Amino acid sequence: MMFFTRQECIFSRYRHLWMTIAGLVMSVGIWSSPASGITASPTATGFGVDDNNTSTLVPFGAQYITASGFLNNAIAGSAFNNANWVFQFVNGTTTPFIPAGDLTINLYSAWVVTNNPVADPGGTLRNRPVNGADGGGANFAVTYAQRADSTDPAANTIHFLQIFRESLNGQAATFHVDNLGGATPFYDPLGVSSIGANSSWMFDISYDCENGDTGETQNNQPTCVGGVDETLLSSALDFQVFVAVDNLVGTVHTVNLYGGEAWGYRYSNADVPEPSTFALLAVGLVGLFGYGSRRRRKFRYQHRLRS
Repeated sequence: MMFFTRQECIFSRYRHLWMTIAGLVMSVGIWSSPASGITASPTATGFGVDDNNTSTLVPFGAQYITASGFLNNAIAGSAFNNANWVFQFVNGTTTPFIPAGDLTINLYSAWVVTNNPVADPGGTLRNRPVNGADGGGANFAVTYAQRADSTDPAANTIHFLQIFRESLNGQAATFHVDNLGGATPFYDPLGVSSIGANSSWMFDISYDCENGDTGETQNNQPTCVGGVDETLLSSALDFQVFVAVDNLVGTVHTVNLYGGEAWGYRYSNADVPEPSTFALLAVGLVGLFGYGSRRRRKFRYQHRLRS
């Protein structure tokens, strides 16, 4: 038979409390340690400067589409809302849509904190200058190739028209033509892309910074450094990229859309309490435990004196 002192019994009784305190102290070290960037699909999570960051692909898999719910809104807010530009989907009968099989999704992944290099369809490694920051987004690449013996447009005759819908901090959505400020509405003249004889592709890395994209820049790309903390708490980005053929007659561009892909992501961040908060909590619990133990010992001593 084993015997225990009164102090050992008290320690045993409150062993679970000590284990909780130890867990809190260990958590301080875990939560204060830096985390590396994560590239994952369909959801990426990671701790940046002082936030937990999450990016989730929406839709989880890029979706083949032959219509758009916000093309008109995107054009209306652009420099191409005039009589010299006409945007229309082919009718699907005399001029058929391209089939989904003409399009290959080369890359579609979510990322946060650090944008690790990924290869574009041409084999070149690409990444945004975001490293250990509070931010996140998605990588996307698609290739178009004409079917043999078909009426699909030849790869070297097409453009990529990309539009997007954006909502920041749950506010009303805005609509945009993603042409990087070019003279035409198409993505490929200025974006990372290739228009070739046998196939054509486009590559994009879209992202948001918790500080509102107002930090330092590298080659006109936000680094998510500096800025105003908690400017952006959430964002919703929906992209639609179409295989397009520009038919120019006189001064009028009639842009026929043959189908495309929908992709996007939802980014959010949440503050993590400072490690010092957990340390203070652990110290406070230790103090309360010690105070309670002293009171119990004092009560038992006084009780024995009165007996």
